Amino acid sequence: MSTRSDPATRIWRLFNVGLLGLGVLLLAGFFGMMALDGQRIPPSTRCSPPPFHLSATTAHPGDTLTVEAPDADCHPHYGSKAQAEVQLRDPKSVTLVSLLVPMTDDGGFRTDLNVPGDLPPGNYSVSATPYGIDTCFDSVHIGGAALSVGAGEPLASCALPQKPLTVVAR
Repeated sequence: MSTRSDPATRIWRLFNVGLLGLGVLLLAGFFGMMALDGQRIPPSTRCSPPPFHLSATTAHPGDTLTVEAPDADCHPHYGSKAQAEVQLRDPKSVTLVSLLVPMTDDGGFRTDLNVPGDLPPGNYSVSATPYGIDTCFDSVHIGGAALSVGAGEPLASCALPQKPLTVVAR
């Protein structure tokens, strides 16, 4: 063991300690990213909610329609308490009926939508979206995680997904 304390020895020791510290930081970063992959950080390929289906595009006041969506193939991981919000809207986008229904972790749901018995004939729309979850990929945050979108990457549409519904008199 050397007892030399000349400047060259001290510099060499500091260099080795710094190199060791840098290696530890790189390994911690590498394994940290592996641990977080797919859990809190949005995936590199966007996972949009699955499209929903309406059992009929024409209904009478008092009818019951089925609104449903299959599970998404990309596994968005909405959580065990996820809900879908289903809304019946008038031509001015005023919400007439709003339902919160259970949704699977992968975005699937199924519910009945009752067309109000006093609804006048006309053109309406039905929308269905994950409730309380930002699914718009040009937002600053998705599910609480910051998102950086690179130039040229496609963005999801932030338009409300809607299906037309025509209400006709009996």
